[in-house]
Amino acid sequence: MVKGRPELGDRYPSYLVKVVGGRYHCSCHSSLRPYASWRRRAVCSHVGSTILYRLVKRSRPSGLA
Repeated sequence: MVKGRPELGDRYPSYLVKVVGGRYHCSCHSSLRPYASWRRRAVCSHVGSTILYRLVKRSRPSGLA
């Protein structure tokens, strides 16, 4: 779950990012959401932030928050 940021243009309070078959999918890709077709072709900020979070989390030694 990624918190929406109105100052970055998000229209919803949260977005669900899932990994399916090795690919990231975000709830902003839903055909009911504005700009969904463009977001499906590019990496949306929600997927980008999820990837960055996972990289940072993986690089920290265990036991650190």
